[in-house]
Amino acid sequence: MAKKKILIAGALGLTGRAAVRHFESKGWDVVGLSRRTPDQAYRDLDGKATYIAVDLRDPKDCEAKLSGLTDVTHIVYAAVYETSDLKAGWVGGAEDFVGINVQMLKNFLDVMLKTATSLEHMTVFQGAKAYGAHTGAMKLPAKERDPRLISVGFYTPQEELVKARQKGKSWSWTIVRPQMISGFATGAPISCLPGVGVYAAVCRELGLPLRFTGRADGPLEAVDVDLLAKVLEWAATSPRAANEIYNVGNGDCFCWLNVYPRIAREVFDMEYAPPHTDYLSVVMADKGGVWDEIVEKHGLKKYPMDHLVASWQVVDFFLHYGDRNRLSLLSTIKLRKHGFHECEDSEDMIVRQLKQMQAQKVLPA
Repeated sequence: MAKKKILIAGALGLTGRAAVRHFESKGWDVVGLSRRTPDQAYRDLDGKATYIAVDLRDPKDCEAKLSGLTDVTHIVYAAVYETSDLKAGWVGGAEDFVGINVQMLKNFLDVMLKTATSLEHMTVFQGAKAYGAHTGAMKLPAKERDPRLISVGFYTPQEELVKARQKGKSWSWTIVRPQMISGFATGAPISCLPGVGVYAAVCRELGLPLRFTGRADGPLEAVDVDLLAKVLEWAATSPRAANEIYNVGNGDCFCWLNVYPRIAREVFDMEYAPPHTDYLSVVMADKGGVWDEIVEKHGLKKYPMDHLVASWQVVDFFLHYGDRNRLSLLSTIKLRKHGFHECEDSEDMIVRQLKQMQAQKVLPA
């Protein structure tokens, strides 16, 4: 059997990095695309993947960098352009948020669909914003068969573009809609957990207890980025996943108020105090110097705070994600009925991943 070759767009981000690790571990040939180079993104990136720095916004750069990838059999498209004010992009389409993301995918497909003549499958990412999680209260639980919303977003035009290009072709597509993706990556705009860890470390360094700063006391869902990578392999190789859309989660719910005491006790060995609503985008804005001192004191890898936490605005968003007036809960029963059955305890995942960041010298023990 010929060896499979997968092209991962957005390979140095949260999801892409996990996908690279997973497919490498399964013996696939892996090519990763990113605007950044591996040396710019990470201090110690290893593995056998080939990386190509390309700006998907530029059709000429796509043509020059991608036209030689003739033997690609599978694609994971996890690339995204985010605006400087993420909420303004999500809700109002600021900075041509929709147009740029659609054009990026078009530029990519224009090259790869004529180049990769043996293409078998392509996975494209969406998320809970497909159900309006970013704009207001949504139907619970959200299911893949729910009617589309008219809200601003690039998911629908990207989906229609992929479907139009696939019509009459032998390759297939799968769309995944994960809940809050949890794991570690640098410079990832939609990432929460490193921010939680940095905030806890700064509080401890300042002699303060850990407090939950969000507004939410209700349930929310997450997905372990490594579990998500397994879903990507299943989608790439399972005929049942052809031309289907799947919500993806760990399979349970959790509450921030329950896990924060565990973070204090089990991860950082610090005191926990009652919650106090605050905005980390405000209180952490001047804490870069404190973080630099923590890095030196504990001999951590020299990541500036803004490399670990690309957007405190996003961290605040996810810490408010369990607001009982605006719950975001997705049914994942379709994925499980179609054949993917793995699951994860979300509280245990959060504690484990923070400890892994400590072991990797990203966070202080």
